[in-house]
Amino acid sequence: MTLISLEAAWEYQATANTVPPDPFAVTVPAAGWTLGQAPFGTADSYDPTDLPINTAWAVDTGLWIRRNVTTSGLEDVLLQGEVENACYVYVDGEFVGAVNPANTAVAMRSWSVVISRDLLDSGSHEIAILALDESASGAGDDTLIYATADYIPVVLPLQPQAPAKEALVWMTDVMPAEDGTEDRLQVRASPRQRFTYSYPASELERARALNTVYGGRARDWLVPVWPQAQLLGAVAADEVELTAETRYSEFRAGGLVMLWQSTNDFQLLGLDEVVDDATLALAGATREFTAAWLMPVRIGHLVSNPSKALNGHNTVLEMAYEVDDNAALEVAEPTQYLGDDIYFTESLLPGEWLSEDIMTQVDAHDPEIGLTSRRYPWLNVRVGRDHHMMGEGPEEAWEIREWLHRRAGRLRQFWQPSFEMDMMPRSTGTVVSALTVSSDDYRRYSSSRVHIAVEAAGVWYARAISSTVQLDAARVQLNLSAALNVPASSIQRVCFLGLKRLDTDRIEISWPGAGICQSEARMVELSP
Repeated sequence: MTLISLEAAWEYQATANTVPPDPFAVTVPAAGWTLGQAPFGTADSYDPTDLPINTAWAVDTGLWIRRNVTTSGLEDVLLQGEVENACYVYVDGEFVGAVNPANTAVAMRSWSVVISRDLLDSGSHEIAILALDESASGAGDDTLIYATADYIPVVLPLQPQAPAKEALVWMTDVMPAEDGTEDRLQVRASPRQRFTYSYPASELERARALNTVYGGRARDWLVPVWPQAQLLGAVAADEVELTAETRYSEFRAGGLVMLWQSTNDFQLLGLDEVVDDATLALAGATREFTAAWLMPVRIGHLVSNPSKALNGHNTVLEMAYEVDDNAALEVAEPTQYLGDDIYFTESLLPGEWLSEDIMTQVDAHDPEIGLTSRRYPWLNVRVGRDHHMMGEGPEEAWEIREWLHRRAGRLRQFWQPSFEMDMMPRSTGTVVSALTVSSDDYRRYSSSRVHIAVEAAGVWYARAISSTVQLDAARVQLNLSAALNVPASSIQRVCFLGLKRLDTDRIEISWPGAGICQSEARMVELSP
């Protein structure tokens, strides 16, 4: 059931475009209302095709809208919408939250305000919103305000036990040619995100947990992102800003966050803005906590039936969620080589060995009456290998997440060395633009591998081999595309450098605890 729909009827009236000095002291007008249909606004610089304006709201003015809603008194209500440029929310005349309260000039923004069931007992309640345009914005501006409301999705406030599991699932359409080259098309703009949690429930928590799961199985769910939780400690009441590390967590303006102290002591809040690397602006006021954890919250649904293990005293619930509001991360472009990303981060060993496959396409013709013929159409042999990653702490875990988002599953190719001693250096003195290596049948069998990575004194150099000269039976001279200018004695490894991509659109991340994350991804070399 939707309490307030997108195009619901509201009462409205124009007002001064003035930021209230004290939102708590504002009085909702008692008279002067006209009936109109949401959304309210004036569209000048954006295309209103997907969000048509039903009632005009003039630029450089403020706008009050209000309507009544009937609630059960059993659940919190989630009020969401978009606004240009600021708004203040009141329930039965009481201020409950604001979006962009200083009315700083911003672009159109989504917003969420959580209204506690403590303010919404069973019956009818007035929801009023004061919306503002930018101050002294001038002509050619936009205005917009709409709000939808429904009971907040179900949340299970138990703390999951380690390990937690996460999956990021992209969708890439790979169109291979007969010669092994390929075109790739990104089908899904952002990856689907899934979390699998195991919740231990004691005797005191079991009944509440089972009632929540039973009643919420066919509903939307809130998904706390426990792998990104951080301990804030004491939080004072009525705070509208929190000091927190924002660089390594997926806090999103317009989304939700949770302050969690225990199963019975937590609070859900709308997030107005990620102010900077250490500050979050909330769309509501905090309760008081003595030892609170903070984490992002997503909206999603259960992707499989919850399972329950029990022994008569304790219960463990297994829950798998799929997030509906995930977004792709905007990742800065890393170091480039020939127009593609290049990385010099080695894979970890999953055990004593790292396995690798050397693959090609074989078209066999066997009529079963005589000779068999085979055809190898691919231009290049492909090398497949698993890439294992581990991060300790939020920063390293975030680097892995950014790397995965940059790859976007099978979409984006990148350069990476083999990290093996593929060529044995034989040079002496200073290596400038010619590197001498052992022959090792390179010119006979692997001359198509024309890109190498040289590690010298801990620094990596990516180079192309422009030509080769057989100096004698045991040595080959590699003429390089650019000078190295390093002492031969400092060269640690000469590795083949391959153009690769991930070989899967589904990547799993395991969170075993203590701030550690682990992941592995199958990668394949497309060309040498």
